[in-house]
This record gives sequence, structure tokens and C-alpha cells, in this order.
Amino acid sequence: MYSYSILDSLPEEDYDHLTKIAAEICGTPISLVTLVDKNRQWFKSRHGLDTPETPRDYAFCAHAINEEDGIFIVQDSRLDERFDDNPLVTEDPRVIFYAGIPLLSDEGLPMGTLCVIDHKPRVLNNAQIIALKALSKQVMNLLELRKTNAQLKISIGMLHEKNRNLEQFAQIAAHDLKSPLNNISSISELFMENYGTSLDEEGSTMISLIQNASEKLRGLIDGLLEYSKSEELLTRKKSDVDLEVLSEGIRSLFS
Repeated sequence: MYSYSILDSLPEEDYDHLTKIAAEICGTPISLVTLVDKNRQWFKSRHGLDTPETPRDYAFCAHAINEEDGIFIVQDSRLDERFDDNPLVTEDPRVIFYAGIPLLSDEGLPMGTLCVIDHKPRVLNNAQIIALKALSKQVMNLLELRKTNAQLKISIGMLHEKNRNLEQFAQIAAHDLKSPLNNISSISELFMENYGTSLDEEGSTMISLIQNASEKLRGLIDGLLEYSKSEELLTRKKSDVDLEVLSEGIRSLFS
């Protein structure tokens, strides 16, 4: 239940609408969406009741979540030895009639109930029971949606953190790569200035390849750094490619 991050959350209209509908269908003054914690039952939505929670020891819902038939009904708690001396029966809110549908997770684990309560004995017909079960499924749909959204927010946060780390890495890597690359370019230029006349054609070609490769690598590093700052770069910033230049560049790598 804790994975849903629902306990002690603020009231929400979506849940309140369902408890109101449940009370109208069943003709009861009270309807609740109850979650059973370790020591209490807490009401996510309460129609016709002001109390936000009650002790689990007195909770009818603590019995209902263990019901295998899909619904737990007490027509008159004063005649039931499990509840006849319960403070919730003998005192306010005087739970005489109770009907609760367990709220089951996708794994079939009970977390609480959608329940209706009356101050006098009552009997639900089959149509009312079917409607109450349908509403309980809608409660679970809201809970599952809440859980999915919470997990999605966590995933988005982790993704943002990874993107920040990637950008920092790209900046550091670009800086660390540019420093020796600049040295290669500077040394090759200095070498050509001082010894260019002493080189044969093949030697000059090799130095030229080093310089060209350095320039291309610098462009790739700048592109990496720019892309790390904007994930839309590939679709927003496009450039034309001269296939003859590209072909010549590829041939030079194998020369």
C-alpha cells in the first residue's frame, strides 16, 4: 500500500464522487474509501463522516479485506458477537449496517475497502452489490493511475539526472580531448613550417592527413558538445553533405 503514496494525502474529487454515488445507490448516509494501515484505518474519501481515521482494532474494514467472497456484509452489528461491543457500534458513528468491497491490487493484495454504512439494519439487493463492486474497481483504477504517475515522475527525474550527467561528461570529455588535439595541430603546423621543405611528397601528404584528421576530430568534438546541450539538434539543425567531398575523405583514410 505504501507504494501508492496515498496515505494522508489531501481529498480528491474523483474519489469523493465515487463515495457519493455509492451512498446514493445503496441508500446509506455514509460511504468511505478506506485504507487499512498497520494500526489504523484511514479514509481517503468520506461521505457523511467527519472523522479522518479510526483505530484498526475497531475497524470493520480490517475484517472485510480478508473476505474471499468479494463483499463483507454485516446487516445488524448489534447482533454480531464480533462487533456488538465495538465502540464504533455503541458510540458514534453507530455502525449498525456495514457492507465493504475489498480493494485489491494487481497482485491480488487487499489494501482497504469501498464501504457503505448505515445507522440501522439494512439489506442490499443484487443490483446494489454489483454496482458497489463496479465502483470499487473504479477506486482501484484511480489508485493504480496514481501509482503509475508517481513511478513516471521518478523515471523522468532519473532521466533528467542522467542527461545532466551526460552533459557534464560531454563538456569534460570535450575539454580533455581538445587539449591534446590542439597540441597535435600546433605541432604539425610547426613541423611543416620548419621542416616542410625537407619532406618529400609522401611525407607532406602524411602531415596533411594529420592536420585534416585533427580538424575533423575538432568538428566532431564541437558537435558532441553542442548536441549534449540540446536533444533537438539532430532534427533542428541540418546541413547538406557534398558526396564527392565525403568520398574523397573516405578514400584518404585508406591511402
